[in-house]
Amino acid sequence: MSEYSVADVSKHNNPHDAWIIFNGKVYDVTNYVIEHPGGDIILRHAGKDATLAIENKAAHQVVKSFIRERIAKLHVGDLKEESEEAEKKGEVKEEALATGDKKEEATNAAEKKEESEPPADKQENHKEEDATNITDKLSSLSIGQ
Repeated sequence: MSEYSVADVSKHNNPHDAWIIFNGKVYDVTNYVIEHPGGDIILRHAGKDATLAIENKAAHQVVKSFIRERIAKLHVGDLKEESEEAEKKGEVKEEALATGDKKEEATNAAEKKEESEPPADKQENHKEEDATNITDKLSSLSIGQ
């Protein structure tokens, strides 16, 4: 049996040459369009993965065994696993790049914070001054009188 990539399948995206992907398998639905109970709506998924569209359609749930039997006759090959792996690798690479950007942003933010904050020994003095100011303000209020 032949194997096709997502890019291969995407070339078959018109009424005269319509392929779909369903559960990792590739189907030529060109001649089935006229038999399809939903008419040419199936062409919306020509050249694409139609798995979710098929599985999520309520009408399909009623005739699931018929669909599997009928679609088996249209099977032309399997989806290449390498294309799925390449997509996953691309997602992982994008995630790594995003994570790298976040790390860089965090590093830059930390450096800016260090530049704007006084040294640790002066921070302690500020904390003591703040506590004293708060205590003085509280004692100057006439609470409950």
